[in-house]
Amino acid sequence: MIYTFSAIVLGATGQVGKEIVKELANNDRILKVTLLLRRPLELPYSTDSKYAKFTQHVIDFDQLPEYKDLFIDHDVVFCALGTHSTYASDRNLFYKVDHHFVLDSARLAKDGGCHHFIVITMKGANPHSRLFYYKVKGEVEEDLKAVRFYRLSIFRPGFLLCPHRKYAGWLESVSHFAMKRLDIWRNASIETKEIAKVMVQQCFAPKQNDVEVYENKMIHSLAK
Repeated sequence: MIYTFSAIVLGATGQVGKEIVKELANNDRILKVTLLLRRPLELPYSTDSKYAKFTQHVIDFDQLPEYKDLFIDHDVVFCALGTHSTYASDRNLFYKVDHHFVLDSARLAKDGGCHHFIVITMKGANPHSRLFYYKVKGEVEEDLKAVRFYRLSIFRPGFLLCPHRKYAGWLESVSHFAMKRLDIWRNASIETKEIAKVMVQQCFAPKQNDVEVYENKMIHSLAK
């Protein structure tokens, strides 16, 4: 039997989110895609028929319950919500976006009938970590488990390699350059297109466990 799905993408304007959109556009088994965004995403609706199945809604994530109807009747959610590193020094903003927005969206998706939630956190996520960012990512993982989706897939990538990204400063640019050339076995880094490819692949793969965790090296291996 060939399964087809309808999907929601959260965070489609980010580096991984844009790659997820491309993967979904090129997959005929995804019949409908709803993008829930903080700002519009330019898509080639008029020149590429693959994007006819996409619908965009610009929403206020601070008022998520007002948009609960947009979460109804979708099979899978791809969540790539996250705070850009430029603003990561604001801990309150980071926690709101990377925890509250993710968890609130997950609850609305579950109430709307979604059975599979696929989320990106980070390598080293741990709710007991002394490092704030790792702790927040670990906490959201644990809170998502409590939502009790039929299937929860957690992706923990390392350093994100974004070929087309304009970096915020010289340090970020140098880090990208060094990681891409030194981490040849991809133990600590991965390209954004690889993450997106595997996320979409796994929504069609047989369920292994209620909660599935994909570490950086596993994601890289599955993307080959």
